[in-house]
Amino acid sequence: MPEAILKFNLPEEDAEFQTAIKGPNMASMLWNFSQYIRDLLKYGHNFKTTNEALENIQQKFMMN
Repeated sequence: MPEAILKFNLPEEDAEFQTAIKGPNMASMLWNFSQYIRDLLKYGHNFKTTNEALENIQQKFMMN
């Protein structure tokens, strides 16, 4: 079975290390966010203005 080993020089490369270990969580969050937007488009919404819609989407993004 193929395997990969990532090596980081800590603490100098801590930002890169954090990005690598949080990748799966970010992918999951983006998938959920994409599904939220899909649902808004498919099932409709009650936003009266573009700004209202964008503010709602921004709030949803910050909650994840």
